[in-house]
Amino acid sequence: MKLTLCFRVATILLLITISCRKKMLVCTGNCTEVIVAGYVYDKGKNTPIVNQPITVQLYRNQYCIFCSKYNLGSTTTNQQGYFKLPITLDTLLLKNYHLVISTPQPNNTIQYCEPNGPGIIPQTNQYASYSFYTLDTNQLNNLQFNFYSKTLLTVELHRKGSYANNTPYIGIETTMDGKTSVWGLDFRASNIDTALTYHTAINHFTKLVISFKKDTLSSFQSITDSVYCTLNGVNHLTITY
Repeated sequence: MKLTLCFRVATILLLITISCRKKMLVCTGNCTEVIVAGYVYDKGKNTPIVNQPITVQLYRNQYCIFCSKYNLGSTTTNQQGYFKLPITLDTLLLKNYHLVISTPQPNNTIQYCEPNGPGIIPQTNQYASYSFYTLDTNQLNNLQFNFYSKTLLTVELHRKGSYANNTPYIGIETTMDGKTSVWGLDFRASNIDTALTYHTAINHFTKLVISFKKDTLSSFQSITDSVYCTLNGVNHLTITY
């Protein structure tokens, strides 16, 4: 009985592994050549990212756990951060699949402002990607992947007065180079003075918007401030709300 159970489990795991395996797709009909091209840049340092891998794949439109992804090709960027990859695609496949062009996030870079500190699990294996459900050749020929070398930003929040009991949080919106992320912070009685740390882009302004309610019947109020952040600089914001 144990041997049978082990065999069945092993068979299921093998089937899952096979079904999830990426396959190289060879076009056999309705073939169209498409050029996938663009640049990968570190906008913090304003420099190209060299030898950055680029992958082009086909994903099924409907979510499917055990469905395969099909590889159409891969390449790396040159000394100018430029890549160009011709692929051949059966256009009929776009009825049920879509193109995904992706590249992994380089070490010590970010795409958005991220909280950092004790209790916060660092994000790993991040990617940047574009998805295409139709063949937009103009966009496919002019892709732009932007990453940002990161630095630390310290934010000090000082609360004064009361707050609304039915809205026990404050909203914290961070924006760097036009890219916005939103986080929440518990609005507890003990959180009178709070220090937060973020990873943000070097050589860019980071804007912080704090939203809160002073009482139940009032609308949300907000306070905005910004700071220009540099590598290893004393990047600091203090907001009293």
